[in-house]
Amino acid sequence: MHLPSVERKIFLVVVFVELVFSLLMIAWRGTVFYCGDATYHEYIPLLMLENKDLRVLGVVWLPLLHLLVAPFLLVNWLYKTGFAGSIVNSLATGVTAVFFYKLIGKGKIALIGVLLLLTNLFMLVYGSTPMMEQLAVMFIVMAAYYLKQYLSYWRLKDFFKLSIALSLGCLSRYEVWVVTAVASAYVLLASLKFKKYSRALITPLLGLGILAWMVWNYYLTKDFLGFLHAAMGTGFYANVYLKGTTLIYRLKGMLIAIIIVSGFYLFWTVKHVLSCVKKRRVVEVLTISLLLTPLIFQALLVIVKISFGWLRYFYLAVPGMIYSSYNYHLERKNKKRRVERVVKKLTPFIIVTLAIQVLVMVQGNVYGFMPKVLWQHRGELNIIKQAIKNETVLIGTDAAGWFSAMTGTKPSQIIDGFDYEFERAMLEPWKHVKFVVIKKMKQDPMLKGLNKLYNGNFYIYNYYYNNTWRSEFLTHYKPVIKTQHYELYSKEFE
Repeated sequence: MHLPSVERKIFLVVVFVELVFSLLMIAWRGTVFYCGDATYHEYIPLLMLENKDLRVLGVVWLPLLHLLVAPFLLVNWLYKTGFAGSIVNSLATGVTAVFFYKLIGKGKIALIGVLLLLTNLFMLVYGSTPMMEQLAVMFIVMAAYYLKQYLSYWRLKDFFKLSIALSLGCLSRYEVWVVTAVASAYVLLASLKFKKYSRALITPLLGLGILAWMVWNYYLTKDFLGFLHAAMGTGFYANVYLKGTTLIYRLKGMLIAIIIVSGFYLFWTVKHVLSCVKKRRVVEVLTISLLLTPLIFQALLVIVKISFGWLRYFYLAVPGMIYSSYNYHLERKNKKRRVERVVKKLTPFIIVTLAIQVLVMVQGNVYGFMPKVLWQHRGELNIIKQAIKNETVLIGTDAAGWFSAMTGTKPSQIIDGFDYEFERAMLEPWKHVKFVVIKKMKQDPMLKGLNKLYNGNFYIYNYYYNNTWRSEFLTHYKPVIKTQHYELYSKEFE
């Protein structure tokens, strides 16, 4: 695709800035993993490459990031630092910036909108780490642009580009499924209103990504909705950790999360939406609502106790809030001195937002954003790695992905929930592995959840609460390393 000169420069500059940010983070902390899931978004595709089996992708996490990042994982440094994800997501940040520039109108003044994106620290953060959010943001912004173009000019090429953006987006994060449903409703209703019945008939093409994932689910599980019914799928962690929380507690956390990722853009967003509704600017209202759909969707999930309301969930709507705030100030009063007005009004909010985000980055453990935790665990797991060397180890928690990705250990050295022999190895690890990692989680509510998941045979639960199993275990293994979060046992003495 040929890009005009300005858009090409935007793309290259933003990608460069994103990659430099990633390298600076690696120079500072040795990694760009900011939450546990990021390690698995490299661990799973490397496991897929090792086994030469696409079925490793499973049915819970959507596959697009895993497929895109896979080729880079063959270089161990890219794997253990997370920079493989930085390469993919820096490109996504660049594309997002280009389409955001096009969405807000192009021209020199539109460059302010791009700068507003880059002054949001989390735009750089999620563009530097192997997480799925940046791809989803890219496809949502692309979809908003093509929806606006299609509903304004009714060009078929815009419809098909919208379909491609949404279909690929539906393979990046589930929030895009809701965005797709909203976009489909808009297209269908507009087609019927203007009596474009042939266009109404092709509306289902927008959901091809959803269909593809459901077919894949059926292939693996004989269940089109396997991702909903998977043992550790939707609601598993929420059922463990959200029990007993009050609505007020969850709403407070949600509001804090929104403020952290977006500053006070939400305030201007509401004002702009109300202004557009009052002026009956239908296409603009539809565009904004599409961009904000992830926020509305996650807010509903928080209310019904399905979502944690973590920072990254609301981050998906940040471009929509910046778009609305930018346009609100741009369109106020007359058109003279528009640049000065936008800069003057938004600069104080940008400064406050950056200050908040830098504090969160330094604090390092807020609402699912936990780089400080990952950095600490990385140090402990590298100590364990030095003891294990090239031997096989049993790790039956989320620490398996953490261990592999942050130490550069091959997945083939690890027996965990992705292995067919995992349940047998948990019952009698001394018959399967030389080393066993016990994660210190005696007080963690997740321990009971995992034990229930594995029908009462989860080895860490048995280590703490099954005296018979523990006694047998200790006749074969002795502790060789103890850290703040882990214990490593070896049967070398046998």
